[in-house]
Amino acid sequence: MKNKTEFTKFMLLASELYDRKLSKSLTELYWLALEPYSDDECVMAFQTILKTSKFFPKVADLLEVLEGPQNSEAT
Repeated sequence: MKNKTEFTKFMLLASELYDRKLSKSLTELYWLALEPYSDDECVMAFQTILKTSKFFPKVADLLEVLEGPQNSEAT
């Protein structure tokens, strides 16, 4: 994600919706995790999470929407 304004908007929406305080370090963690993805992909991920999650999303929740569920079985 490159659009910091759009990112900040969604983080603030999530914090309001889930009554969660955002620290600077927490916000930076999310920003770094989403950096490799396009703005459109991240907007879609945020919109999906905000519609479906009962809890404030973890980075892993957003990545699962972006990349699909990860197979947890060892090979």
